[in-house]
Amino acid sequence: MNQLLPKILIFLTFFGNCGIVGILLTSLVSNSWITAKISYLTHSTNITTGNEKNNKYGFVQFGLFTYEKTLNHGYGERHDKDINVISVIKDDDEVLGNYYLWLFTALGTGFSLFASSIAAVTSVIATIKQKSGMALMITSNVMSGIGQLVALACWILQFVNYLQHNVLLKVDQDKWSSSGRSTFGYSFYCIIIAFAVIILNITLLVSARRADSRYRKSLEGPVDEKEGNSIMLY
Repeated sequence: MNQLLPKILIFLTFFGNCGIVGILLTSLVSNSWITAKISYLTHSTNITTGNEKNNKYGFVQFGLFTYEKTLNHGYGERHDKDINVISVIKDDDEVLGNYYLWLFTALGTGFSLFASSIAAVTSVIATIKQKSGMALMITSNVMSGIGQLVALACWILQFVNYLQHNVLLKVDQDKWSSSGRSTFGYSFYCIIIAFAVIILNITLLVSARRADSRYRKSLEGPVDEKEGNSIMLY
């Protein structure tokens, strides 16, 4: 069992990294990094109240690459989908946030996805041939975690500085408001889950290395007293 334990621990990280790849892909392609309910304004600054407020409402789904809004002016919902986030951020003078914060969020998530893919492949190789790939596995998991931290930090800054105040396009800001109504969506929390799995993977790899070291020392065994005396005399 001691001989198999390191391989079992290493192989468990394969499932962890496959899970991370799936989670990060979901996070990249989904449009729920920010969600917001928006309110209708009567005179550009006053939010409507009473029955008018109930009849006029909207909400926004904000992703890294796609933006979707639903507005109801009192006569039915109108959906605008597949608005390109990149062009809006670059062309609208930080209406929907800072371009570089968006860029490093996307790059951090993509880099983490790539590093976890390498870690998943390496874990299979290391399970078959135990002496191979331990350093690469640990490094790729650490790099994946760093990418996730960069993405989380940049998106939190984006939210604090911009998106908690506004997630609306310029064309909608005269009649609608999202101030104080924005929250992080499930796409953002996917990164947090992926980072937790990375911590688990690194813990498993460190445990596997220690278990393998203990097993190899047990194979050497204690030095026989007579053999030890003979070596000293020699």
